[in-house]
Amino acid sequence: MGRVGSRREPGLVLLFSLITCGIYYYWWVYKVSGEVQEFLGEPDTPPILELVLSVLTCGLYLFYWDWKIAEKIARMQERVGLTPVNNAPLYLVLNIVGAGPVYGLGLIVPLIEQMHLNEVWHAAQHRPLV
Repeated sequence: MGRVGSRREPGLVLLFSLITCGIYYYWWVYKVSGEVQEFLGEPDTPPILELVLSVLTCGLYLFYWDWKIAEKIARMQERVGLTPVNNAPLYLVLNIVGAGPVYGLGLIVPLIEQMHLNEVWHAAQHRPLV
């Protein structure tokens, strides 16, 4: 089990994403990608490549990224003794209905992801790991 990531206020993730016209969101994806990989100890696509793919595909890569992160968060929850919740289908629906991960209902997805990550980080610091 690797290092615990940074707790962030989900509402601020949304606010900063809106204020910066999505730039903060891409930085957040980069940071979360690295933190999740370090915590799980599972090398995956380098965070910088995930960022580049997100930008080059005009956000389409983020549909896949949200799905992948949802599965990883569920594994993380299980490892720290929380009930695993795989929200991948929910994220896909929100992204499709919401016109993409950076707009509309898709903006709800990082809030939910960050909320779950905060729970994992808290549990990892205060519970014995499974």
